[in-house]
Amino acid sequence: EDKTREVDGGFVLAGWNRTLSETSGFQMQMLYDRTRQRNVQPNETRDTFEIDFQHRFLAGVRNDVIWGANYRWSKDDTESTFTISLDPSSRTLRLLSGFIQDEISLSGDSLFLTVGTKVEQNNFSNNELEWEPNIRLSWNVTETQVLWASIARAARVPSRVEQSAT
Repeated sequence: EDKTREVDGGFVLAGWNRTLSETSGFQMQMLYDRTRQRNVQPNETRDTFEIDFQHRFLAGVRNDVIWGANYRWSKDDTESTFTISLDPSSRTLRLLSGFIQDEISLSGDSLFLTVGTKVEQNNFSNNELEWEPNIRLSWNVTETQVLWASIARAARVPSRVEQSAT
């Protein structure tokens, strides 16, 4: 029997950008998404709401600072099949994060040091904060070539199957 993957849904996205001055501005974005997948193991209906805020400003002549916050709420409902079931069959993910980053000009428009961190709280970190620091050095060798190196720590939320497959 040939089963074709069926996916349907829709989303609404709204955004707002505002320039506060020549050196400062912010953006805000809101999203609602509903997706249904059938003939995939397991069948799933997912609702997601997300709001994101970012503010960028110049601090002096060498520092380009950006900071922001994000909240995501996502709820799924799954249907068990003979091959896979998720326990529980419905789950809600809540993810709250904030970040700050400073791009420091070390030499005009050619050498930059970027330092920052993201802090996140989610359902899977035992109510502890996930710290994700990063540092990057980039050199604009030419107008079209950039050489860079980075050290960072990343955390990821486990997939639904990784957490709940039985």
